[in-house]
Amino acid sequence: MSFVGALRREIVMDMPEIEVPTRRHFFCHRSGRWTTERYGRIIGEATHASRATCALWQFSMTIAAHTIRQAFDWASASISQDQPIGQGKAVPDDAPLRPSILPKNYLAEFIAGTFGPASSGRGLTDHLESEHHIRRVVNRTNLSVMAAQDLEASARRKLEEVSATRAIKFKHTIGRIVDHVASSARRDQDRPHVIREVFSLDDSAVAQQIAVRMAETRFLERLVQESAALPEGRLAGLWTASTSHFVDLEARFRSEFASFVPDCEADDAGARRPITDDKTLKIINRVFDVLAPRMFLIGHSQGGLVALRAMQLGMRRVRVGDARGFLYSPRSGRIHRYSPVALAIGLATPFDGIDRSPPEFDGGQGRALSEDGLPCLVRKLMPGIRQMVHGSTFLQTLRGAFIPSDCSAISIGNPQDGYVSLDRTRLPVGDFKNMHNLEVSSSGRFDVADMAPRVFRPAFAFWPALSFRRLLNDDARFEGLRQHCSFLVDLGANWDVDQGEIVRQIFAGESGQGVFDEMMDGVNFDGVREQLMANLLYRLRGSAPEERRHLAWMAPRLRHMIHAEELPFLNSTDKRAALALNYIEPQ
Repeated sequence: MSFVGALRREIVMDMPEIEVPTRRHFFCHRSGRWTTERYGRIIGEATHASRATCALWQFSMTIAAHTIRQAFDWASASISQDQPIGQGKAVPDDAPLRPSILPKNYLAEFIAGTFGPASSGRGLTDHLESEHHIRRVVNRTNLSVMAAQDLEASARRKLEEVSATRAIKFKHTIGRIVDHVASSARRDQDRPHVIREVFSLDDSAVAQQIAVRMAETRFLERLVQESAALPEGRLAGLWTASTSHFVDLEARFRSEFASFVPDCEADDAGARRPITDDKTLKIINRVFDVLAPRMFLIGHSQGGLVALRAMQLGMRRVRVGDARGFLYSPRSGRIHRYSPVALAIGLATPFDGIDRSPPEFDGGQGRALSEDGLPCLVRKLMPGIRQMVHGSTFLQTLRGAFIPSDCSAISIGNPQDGYVSLDRTRLPVGDFKNMHNLEVSSSGRFDVADMAPRVFRPAFAFWPALSFRRLLNDDARFEGLRQHCSFLVDLGANWDVDQGEIVRQIFAGESGQGVFDEMMDGVNFDGVREQLMANLLYRLRGSAPEERRHLAWMAPRLRHMIHAEELPFLNSTDKRAALALNYIEPQ
């Protein structure tokens, strides 16, 4: 029985029996059924005449109660589809389940742009939902008609929705974790071991010290007490105060958890070395991703701009109690920050703005665009178009702001796109090693019916929708639009581990070195890096010896990851790198 169902039954069982002066309906907690009684009778003493009415009423109420119970149980179950608590395991060196290109146990959301409703990203979302061994929540949202929306305001609203979603996940998860720790640890000295199991911490001295400090300070129990102020269910998004409460709660407990990480650790030779703030930030993120996973925002066209801007707007610093004040990165010269959005992916997104109008609307050639050159009515009524133009104030702010360590932004462009050219999808990588630009061509035939909500798709088989469908699908003038929207239909193949562009390029030989160095740089989101290593292991296990020898260039990079990026978790990147190295250099 679900928690909601148990609570409902507990309330009903407390209802007393009463004597009724008139004909009414009551729930008898002894029989567990609804019944009908006549004047002045006590429940359970109905006459033969009333029993037929009672039976009919009982039948109708049984159906209604069953429907309500199913609705309650579905609502409570839909909040989370987590893996069982305490099931973290090390990476086994045997044939794994076929991995996805995205990490597991995070929250992913698709944001539609101007073209297509929220359900239009069918190719991508269907692929994510078909990965049954990947447990994630996939939402499809549309920020109304994006062209008529202010993108800065849309990003702020999206950030509030992200915080509300994480708050719901947090309140549900922390209660389950504390219940698991309480039921599994019979003695106080057993609590650190159970905590290590819950958060997949290894048996290193750093992991043991973190677990002991969490147990001694009752860290998890205090999180449960603080979460009591958060509303239940998806209604949390209706209270802005609850969202801000969760954001403040997370900031305070992240700062406290930073003190649990020791200042030094011992290497294999026994020499002590300091734990850098870079590593401390990753440890904190990894632990809190178990409690309230950060989100992946995958946006098409303008939706990608909203995704990246939401990541930037959500950045917060991690305060520490010593003279530093905040976690600091000497490598970048910046104070470390974290964001509730760990990964922002733009599909055909104009990160560098649009400089020409679509050729379909300007005689087949298009014309030059500028923010000041747009009609006054367009600038006022459709701010999204103004903000997308190359050189706009919004894009200058977007491209000038950095993204924090342990987060990544990826732009995926189509060279045949007729609306957003490949050059205009480029992120300003520069010194930002966690920004990436990928080129992926359309891999299938476009059909405008695939962009429509599922309930409306049958209508495209009849006139006049059929004529409109044939126009967009077959007319040569709309080839650029078809290529622009192709990401919404056929991207699933490109996110496949066997066909995915990143893994393909790495296994292509020497040309894969640059891709590997770019995606595996330590400043990137660790979830993506770990999943990329899992994909490599999947391919290495089925590769021929000759193919493995072509990857000899990877060996020194893997050794560096093993020694320089050691994290106190079972499935961390350095552990996967060690397994990969065994295949490339068996000796």
